[in-house]
Amino acid sequence: MKMLIFIIIGFIGGNKSWSKKEFGLNDIVEMKKQHPCGTNRWKVIRMGMDIRIKCEGCGHSVMIPRKEFTRKMKKVLVKHEE
Repeated sequence: MKMLIFIIIGFIGGNKSWSKKEFGLNDIVEMKKQHPCGTNRWKVIRMGMDIRIKCEGCGHSVMIPRKEFTRKMKKVLVKHEE
């Protein structure tokens, strides 16, 4: 019961860290830090326990654990149309 009250208070308080970041395969996302090539656009090319993203500038791909990816992702720039 205490946990439910805490969640409701956090939600009413407008804490943005509670918002669920939703992303999908082939979405273009922006990360909090840019790639050394100078680009901050990444394409999600694999989803699972780990997320593989590909830099739109130089083509370098990186595999990141899902928890770390959701923490480092800033926003979805382009949602992939299915």
